[in-house]
Amino acid sequence: MKNIRDSHFKLHTTSPSYPILASTELGILHAKDHGEWHSINAFNLSQKLRDFIKNNTEIFEIDDVFFKSGLYFSDPNKVWIKCNLLTGKELREILCDKYGIYLSRYTKKHILINFHFGVTEECLDTLISALSQIEKNTLSRNFSLNENELSEYFVIPYPPGVPFIFPGQKISKNDINNIKKHQDEKNILIYIKEVI
Repeated sequence: MKNIRDSHFKLHTTSPSYPILASTELGILHAKDHGEWHSINAFNLSQKLRDFIKNNTEIFEIDDVFFKSGLYFSDPNKVWIKCNLLTGKELREILCDKYGIYLSRYTKKHILINFHFGVTEECLDTLISALSQIEKNTLSRNFSLNENELSEYFVIPYPPGVPFIFPGQKISKNDINNIKKHQDEKNILIYIKEVI
């Protein structure tokens, strides 16, 4: 009891909360005993996400900028994902609203995934599953391109990934037939409205 009374005056705060102070102490002890394992785990999970994006996605890409100086260096546990067919805000909202994954940081074309001690393999699997489904839904959108209208999109069959319709191009009957042919053959058609 004396230690609690003494700590009341040693810790300067307007509202000391002993449960919070105790949990902070437990957190410090846990980090001391298990911090190395958590650090390695967070790094391994960030690498697993990088590998997944690199090898299994078409509309997402890793966009890290690595730097090192005497004063600062890049954190390998922070992963910037570029979204080629969605804005960062759109992707963030889809992840939150449809998959229950909350991200606080994003830019016009990116989201930031931050791997810390609390992130588990299950968290990463949930994110990977969500990104896979988002990509599938995004690539299968039905865009309406009509004959004799000007296209607003690049239309790119994948593979090989070479556009056959460009923004500003007048859509011909042949273009419509080409789109239908790719759809009938279950090829992926990517529609991009701006230069990436």
